Amino acid sequence: MFLCVWFCQILSPAMALQSGASFARHYYHSSATQVDRDFGSGKLSGFVQVPKFPMAAGTRYGEALHPGPEDDHSDYWLTVGVTNPGGIRAKGDMLLAMGPGIWTLTETQLSQITTKSTARTLRSGGHKLHRNIRAHFSHPAPLRHGSQWAGRWTGVCTTSDWPSTSLQVPWPDEHWETGRVLLTRHWVNGTPISVGGFYGYAQGPTWPKARHLSDQLLTTFTKEVVIGMQGIRLLVGDFNQEPGVLRQQQIWEQYGWCNAQQYGVQALTHEWSATCKHATEPDQIWLSPEAARLLRAIALHEHFADHCTLEVKLQLPQTSAMISRWPRPAPIPWDTVDKANWSPCCTVRYEDGIDSTEFMKQWADAYEKAIDTRLQEQGQPTMKPNNFGRAQRLQPDVQEQQSPICKPSREGEITLQSTLVGAAVRCWFQQLRRLQSLCHALKADKRTPAAVCYRASLWAAITKAHGFHPDFPTWW
Repeated sequence: MFLCVWFCQILSPAMALQSGASFARHYYHSSATQVDRDFGSGKLSGFVQVPKFPMAAGTRYGEALHPGPEDDHSDYWLTVGVTNPGGIRAKGDMLLAMGPGIWTLTETQLSQITTKSTARTLRSGGHKLHRNIRAHFSHPAPLRHGSQWAGRWTGVCTTSDWPSTSLQVPWPDEHWETGRVLLTRHWVNGTPISVGGFYGYAQGPTWPKARHLSDQLLTTFTKEVVIGMQGIRLLVGDFNQEPGVLRQQQIWEQYGWCNAQQYGVQALTHEWSATCKHATEPDQIWLSPEAARLLRAIALHEHFADHCTLEVKLQLPQTSAMISRWPRPAPIPWDTVDKANWSPCCTVRYEDGIDSTEFMKQWADAYEKAIDTRLQEQGQPTMKPNNFGRAQRLQPDVQEQQSPICKPSREGEITLQSTLVGAAVRCWFQQLRRLQSLCHALKADKRTPAAVCYRASLWAAITKAHGFHPDFPTWW
């Protein structure tokens, strides 16, 4: 601390203010342990929050005599929580009272009938609070015996105050129809966040193999979310098992995932708390490595009878995250190149005084063109544009982080098994939707000017579509 004060004093006024603010920001992110020892963990009463470090004591000079206001809104603190309310019908006010954020609710007990009414209740109640609530539901629960509307003890629901959508992944039919799995994506200030909701089987006479059945349901989460995705991801729910007991959770830990409460004990000196009947911890939030780095607070609240509400705070930037990437050229198609009796000549020579970087760029370009010429001589398909570019890039590409997904198909049309496919499949599927729309328009055979212009513009979009080399008519 003394060194920090001394260093801030010998700097110029502007540099001193900037350095002190930067140090304070770093201390704010890394001092949760001491603060929690001093002020408690907030068990069942609030968050483990880390106050900002005050400016170093000492003499202020120049501009530092009148520092500007602190920027408390440089980042956004997002609430992500999970609870088991034991059925959410007629509990809309209690759910809305938990505040804005991304909430996953397990054991919703919503049938196909009560799902629609509950969605309307949450939406209308949110409007009264000036909140735009988006509710996403798992497969409806089957009806209870002898009831015309009440669902059985299953179901998952995720509500969000942010633009969001349900993600379609290749669930086995028998897994999706249990109503115990749900995957959604949310865009918070442009930052994509994926949340998986899960309701595990309860150990007992009804489900004697509960642990094995729960592991089976979680295999799709492991394949599609833990291994197949990147970015900020959370797997939350009532697992009906202690953390780390399920085999799939042990695999998550091998990929760097962590249980929020266990991680909080180490990083925030969070005091562990049971989430069910003050005895066990079935309600859990599992954080991907990217999400764990953003964890700033943990809290538990007693909103419902048997289960506590577990929530975490993630510190997100107010603006979209920018990422740097180094695109690499596609591999050269060596299997189509006849290398017998072929010794490519390079016209580029290295001489004293020539910039080595410029020489490498020219040499790589001549090398790729020699291979392309060889393919032309053999009558083979020439290299594609993405096969070129070796040694040409000196700076990384800086672009906004994106997680594009496919739009849901119209009823009666072809649907994708997964909305998380790559760029090439998205281009193909988008082209398929254009062709389907053109078929519908041709069958309708409307002669109005608007219909004729629509068909003409649609055909132009089909012929000029991206993702087909060299163009769609030739590719086809």
